[in-house]
Amino acid sequence: LNMGCPSHRVCSSSSSSSGKSQCQFGAILMKQPDVAVRVVAAMKASLVTEIPISVKTRIGIDEFDTLDHLIELIGKLVTVGSCQHFIIHARKCILKGLTPAQNRIIPPLNYPRVYALCRHFPDCSFVLNGGIQGLEAARRLCLGDIFV
Repeated sequence: LNMGCPSHRVCSSSSSSSGKSQCQFGAILMKQPDVAVRVVAAMKASLVTEIPISVKTRIGIDEFDTLDHLIELIGKLVTVGSCQHFIIHARKCILKGLTPAQNRIIPPLNYPRVYALCRHFPDCSFVLNGGIQGLEAARRLCLGDIFV
């Protein structure tokens, strides 16, 4: 489940009772953890075999940009959604004011927040995503040698 995409294209044309367009997937799910958990649980329930479900998300979104919020989100996905595999983009997502391309380079990288998730959820697997400039940088990040 991709919960990290900031593109306006992830907003459907469906309307709420107020007549406003509602986002249905992508980064907006970071602000709707209960919806995200239901989606992950439904994905898991529909599997015939034990294919692992993974969630790609960012370290924060707009004003929801704290380690506590991220731990709460991942915690719900783990305990209620039974998800154990995560791809974490080490930048927050800014929905208003930045384009998807700008969201890949402007918000600062925060690798320590991803490392903190790994420590907080030792039974889960995490893949670090964002700003990795080649194999040497990837190796150093895996070893915890650099924080960019």
